[in-house]
Amino acid sequence: MLLSRTIWIGIFALYFATYPVFSKENHDESAPDYMALTAAGDYSAAFRSLLQEDDSFSLSLRAYHLLIGAGVERDICAAVEIFERLYTPKNPFGQGPLNYAYRGNWAAIASLEGSAAATLAVGVYYMQIPELGPLKLFGGEQYTARLAHDYLRRAKELGSIYADTYISALQIKYPDLSQEYLMEFPIPSKIICLPRSN
Repeated sequence: MLLSRTIWIGIFALYFATYPVFSKENHDESAPDYMALTAAGDYSAAFRSLLQEDDSFSLSLRAYHLLIGAGVERDICAAVEIFERLYTPKNPFGQGPLNYAYRGNWAAIASLEGSAAATLAVGVYYMQIPELGPLKLFGGEQYTARLAHDYLRRAKELGSIYADTYISALQIKYPDLSQEYLMEFPIPSKIICLPRSN
């Protein structure tokens, strides 16, 4: 178990240290200390070293510690909260740790819990579906565009700062979209994590 955690934390640290989405200006000095602490197996000290910074690198690693319980009590919902704060639709790897926490289907489940980030992800997913040829043949393009519109508007209501951009793009492509919701959204209920307060 010790070797397994060391390997995972090392992989996460290496990934976030090299992935260009995350800025490096805030963590260049603390990264070697963090790596040395994890290599030595002192996960508690490694986690504490991350508490001094609030850059995306440190936040991501802190969330991974919480997700797997390395040096800190395991808290999946606290990890999800951090990962959702860092999530953007343009980061193709952003859903990876969230899907891990939700056993493969973060967006579908967390959107029911009231997560703005997850609801946005579902809307963006539906927005991309009409581009598939078979839906155009069977008239499904308008239906999935309506679903995308519903989810994107709901994401905006939940506080997503990205939703307006996608809603505008969808309305340009489909100017006749109804302003009425095609579906009803459930009141957020506890499935894995508490409903988001956004």
